[in-house]
Amino acid sequence: MAKNRIGMQFDGFEELISKLDSLEGNLKGAVEECLQVSSDIVANELEIAMGKHVRSGRTKETIRKRDEVLWEGTTAKIKVGFSFPEGMASIFLMYGYGTPRKCKDQRVYNAVYGKEVRDKIAKKQEEILHKAIEDTMGG
Repeated sequence: MAKNRIGMQFDGFEELISKLDSLEGNLKGAVEECLQVSSDIVANELEIAMGKHVRSGRTKETIRKRDEVLWEGTTAKIKVGFSFPEGMASIFLMYGYGTPRKCKDQRVYNAVYGKEVRDKIAKKQEEILHKAIEDTMGG
C-alpha cells in the first residue's frame, strides 16, 4: 500500500488476473470494483476510529469515500484516508506531530495502514476476482 493510495496485491493475484484476462472477462471493471470496495473498508475503519475525536466533525468529513479509480497505463490506484488540505488535522491524529503531550492515535493510523485492514482488503479483493471469474465462466 503506498501513502494514501491502495493497490491490489495478495498471494495468487497475478494468477487470478491472468485467468480473468484469458477468459476475456471484464478485467478493468473487476479491478475498479476491488479498489472501490477497498476504499469503503478504509473509510469505514476511519469512521469508527475517529469516533472519540469528533468535536466539530470537520476532520471526519474529510474522510475520502468512493474516490474515482485513477489509471496510469495498466496500473490502477484509488486515494484513501483524508482529503488534503481540508483534513490536515488528521496528520496530527495519525502521527502526533506538533505537540509533545499528545501521542499519535494508533487506531486512526491503523485504520489506513494497519495489517488487519490490509488483510481485510486483500481478502475482499480476492473474493471479488473469484466472483468475476465465476461470472465470466457462467457459474
